[in-house]
Amino acid sequence: MSWIQLRENRERVLEALSTGHADEVVMCQATAFDQLAAAMHAFGYWAQLAVIEADLDKDEDDVPNELLLRELAVLPLLRIPNPHQAPTYLFQDHGVLRFLGFTLAQIRDGFNDKGVRSSTGMPRMRPHHRDTLYNFLKAIKVGSLDAFREVHMDGLIDHGLLTSGIFLIDGTGLRGSDRHLVIMQQGGSAPPFIINWRVQGPGKELEAGRAMVEELREKVGAEAIHWLLMDGAYVDGAWLAHLQQQGIGAMVRVYEEMQIFQEMRLLSRLPEHGFEPYRYVRTIQGHKEYHEVELAFFWNLGMWASYEQAWKENGVEEEQRPGLWGVLIREERQTKDGQTEEIEWALVATKPLASAVEGFQQWRGRWDVENQGFRELNQGGWLETQTWGRSESAVLTSIALKLGAHNCYCLMRTDLGQQLAVTGLRSLQHQLYGTPAQVLVIVGDQYALLSVEELVTLLGLQVTELLDPTLAGRS
Repeated sequence: MSWIQLRENRERVLEALSTGHADEVVMCQATAFDQLAAAMHAFGYWAQLAVIEADLDKDEDDVPNELLLRELAVLPLLRIPNPHQAPTYLFQDHGVLRFLGFTLAQIRDGFNDKGVRSSTGMPRMRPHHRDTLYNFLKAIKVGSLDAFREVHMDGLIDHGLLTSGIFLIDGTGLRGSDRHLVIMQQGGSAPPFIINWRVQGPGKELEAGRAMVEELREKVGAEAIHWLLMDGAYVDGAWLAHLQQQGIGAMVRVYEEMQIFQEMRLLSRLPEHGFEPYRYVRTIQGHKEYHEVELAFFWNLGMWASYEQAWKENGVEEEQRPGLWGVLIREERQTKDGQTEEIEWALVATKPLASAVEGFQQWRGRWDVENQGFRELNQGGWLETQTWGRSESAVLTSIALKLGAHNCYCLMRTDLGQQLAVTGLRSLQHQLYGTPAQVLVIVGDQYALLSVEELVTLLGLQVTELLDPTLAGRS
């Protein structure tokens, strides 16, 4: 089924209505979805979805796979937790279904009469039963989700959306499972696109991180990766040496029991590496708070067996190795019982740092993967809790499409969607449902969104009391 792209032309539609003509008139809850769908189409998102395959026997009158995929893809965009609620929300919004490619006949008549009526005796769901979505999810080929992930990343790269050169890697657990979702997200001031992801078993976060970095390096080149910011789950001396040899900056938190941590602690006793106070501002739930820490700065660190071995295997003598830069942080924190304790934690970096403050501030950007990444995904898209089924294919598909939806929101933060200013998975709900119901009027391949009052006055109907006074005298 071919995609039909509608162009907004309010003047053309108003002219047609004045002559008593319109091709389609559809009630539409959405006021921003038309622009979002157009941006997704221009980005190539629908084409990216097409690489996802399902092994499902179909009759000629069944719903095409591409329409089912588009339905699933917009569930998180419309804040619909799972396919079970599609009949209540998605199927009732004919305007959205039209933008997904459904014809009016398909929306009105449905595709077939398979299955039984509901327990209440009501007619079957239109345009199809929700079980069709669940059956489709169970039939998706898991391997094709890898293909989707790759073409989606290619789309971000090809459209020049990876601009900061800073990338954050982190993981989160999936509720009811021992597996973790590991993501690579763009950091810095650029929109927080999720570039790559993996679903891994316990203890395999490092393996996932290495694979994602290697894929990105092959696609954009090592010179485009300025910094990788990672927590302690991705600490590996040999990998850091490998990244350093490629000129890739990486900063990772090291554990207290590690030799390099103890090296920094010992060096901090020397005057040139001594602690210095630093005060910074941290914003928590919109409130600014001042925090104080003490920072110690180090360079030419090398007491890390796997790091040294990797350089040795590369044929580089010890005196020629660049070593690592480090920052030791000392601060006071409140315990659960209200007591204050002093803690120390440390970072190492593969590229030169000018000072401890520069290193500490660089590392603070890693927290964006929690604030603009997982928190938005969990609160707005139920990433960890609503996995659309128990089968492997359903879980992985729900994750892939929720991450894709997140990137579509980020897309609307670029020049394609400055007017919408979409900032997260929670904000579009207000834009979609926070305004009066509108009518989608289509003339040819052009459309306009009109309020009900505006439509009836344009058609010449006399309304005694108008809520919108600007429409008075128009009829």
